[in-house]
Amino acid sequence: MKAVGIIAEYDPFHAGHAYHLGKAREESGADYVVVVMSPDFLQRGQPALIDKWVRARMALEAGADLVLELPVRSAVASAEFFAAGGVRLLDSLGCIDALSFGCESTDSFALLRRAAHFFAGEEPGEYRTLLREKLRLGVSFPKARAQAFARILTASGTDCGASEEEILSLLSQPNNILAIEYQKAILRQNSSMQILPVRRLGSYHAVPACVCLRAEPSDTADSPDAAHAQGSAFASASAIRAILGEHDMTLPKEWKAQLPPSSLTLLETELQSKRYVLPEDLDVLLHRALLDNQDQLQEYVDIDEDLSNRIRRCLNQYTGFQQFAALVQSRQYTLSRIRRCLLFVLLGIRKTEGKSCCVRVLGFRKEAGPLLRHIAKNGAIPLSTSLSFADLSQEDIRAAHLWEMLVVNRTKQPLRHERQRQIVIL
Repeated sequence: MKAVGIIAEYDPFHAGHAYHLGKAREESGADYVVVVMSPDFLQRGQPALIDKWVRARMALEAGADLVLELPVRSAVASAEFFAAGGVRLLDSLGCIDALSFGCESTDSFALLRRAAHFFAGEEPGEYRTLLREKLRLGVSFPKARAQAFARILTASGTDCGASEEEILSLLSQPNNILAIEYQKAILRQNSSMQILPVRRLGSYHAVPACVCLRAEPSDTADSPDAAHAQGSAFASASAIRAILGEHDMTLPKEWKAQLPPSSLTLLETELQSKRYVLPEDLDVLLHRALLDNQDQLQEYVDIDEDLSNRIRRCLNQYTGFQQFAALVQSRQYTLSRIRRCLLFVLLGIRKTEGKSCCVRVLGFRKEAGPLLRHIAKNGAIPLSTSLSFADLSQEDIRAAHLWEMLVVNRTKQPLRHERQRQIVIL
């Protein structure tokens, strides 16, 4: 039995995700594809557009065999802890041979691997000195880290095949940042998982030119591989969410080929039912959470004394989640970090970690029965196919119910309790 793992958000699941999933299975020769997926709050520091159960179904209908839930503490964390949490969960299953992930360029992957080994090991004193200097100048940590690494690498005299500017560019791209963190997590956790990078088609935020030019999606273009063969780049999830926001939560006809047909149907059903959450839906709840916890902000994950003071100083100017995050942002604190920290407060995720005693299953294909039995026998943590709250941390319960409360506020329909949700089985 051979299995390949993927760590993802799928908000929403689009043609690029389907392409990656297919490539991961094909290039690994795996019998099963296991996805560890974020729940209802995500790594960019915002709520998911659509709920985890629908996103799990999207992945299964596109060919995934098993979808597991990444605990919210890891899902909302920085790239380092997001990757570490996903790798730890996959490794605990006792059956994952390789981790597949997207990166901006496989041609430069040797440099990303080198960066991962550098950051996973004992960082030299010269690097730490450079890093501290950059941070003192107010440079954000991700940028300071990349600048210090690029300087050390180019000054070492070894041929790395890239200039300092090229290294900085590579290390600033979102998928490359995660590619480094996945490898670093595997190294630090002494995991036996191999790595399987798949080159990303299309830029992270850009709208593919083919979207604007194609009037009607053809039958063959519904296939991710067919779209690639025609020279099309895939639109990112962020681009799809942006276009939905511009069109009153309706996907224009020329964009529909950017999602597999089953994923498109599920997305449109959720949007028409108004079962979605937007960042601005957090406005009032977050304001209340910050007011109630303004004297305990340092108890929450990733909030230090300086950031705590900055949040308190700006609190009287709060008018909304996005506005406040931008207000608190500085050269030292990136907008994504600020949003994540605000979510930690809203979701009650403190520095003292809450423990989960199981791996929660969101869905699986019936053909994956042998895989489930193998995990049950060999996994380090039990799989939970039960909706019993005894198996879940309070953090995960709180996050799931808060997302549902926001949906209730929009739809005016009764809350769908986690106990009432059914694991997706295809």
